[in-house]
Amino acid sequence: MMMLKEITKIHIDVVPDLYETYISLVAEDNLNKAFKDSIKDLWRLDIDKLTRLHSKNYAPGKWTVNDILQHLSDTERIVCAGILRFVREEKEHVICFNGDEIAANANACNKSVERIIEELITVRKATYGLYSTFCCDDFLKTGIIRKRRISIAAMGFSILGHQVHHLNNIRDKYYPLL
Repeated sequence: MMMLKEITKIHIDVVPDLYETYISLVAEDNLNKAFKDSIKDLWRLDIDKLTRLHSKNYAPGKWTVNDILQHLSDTERIVCAGILRFVREEKEHVICFNGDEIAANANACNKSVERIIEELITVRKATYGLYSTFCCDDFLKTGIIRKRRISIAAMGFSILGHQVHHLNNIRDKYYPLL
């Protein structure tokens, strides 16, 4: 029976174009190693630099660094609840949410960057723990997120690529504000 440490990008068979972009950002092909790397990347974040940026945005109407980091946690929690339901074969469940509404009500500006990152690491460890319980057949199961069918394996890589996307955005658009 194949477990998480054996799942690679070649096991992704159902992935819509929208999520392929995130998946392509994950440098590691092995999902188990990619989860471990993502946690290390979060530990390596420059909290002092991010703290100086916490309330800034690079353009009117754009999220702050705090908003982005909180968005990563919130989105992952929502998606993981759906992943569990898909793996347990709840047929009627569809993951759908409004990220802008959630961000507007997350109160991220009143949290420290350090606290938000700690929360994100905790959420990521929980996601990794959940994925570690899956067997081979579970990774092949699919669910619907935002009207698109996607496999559990692809969703794991997509969660990690979502992090890479936003951390790249912070590096490229927010760090120059310092």
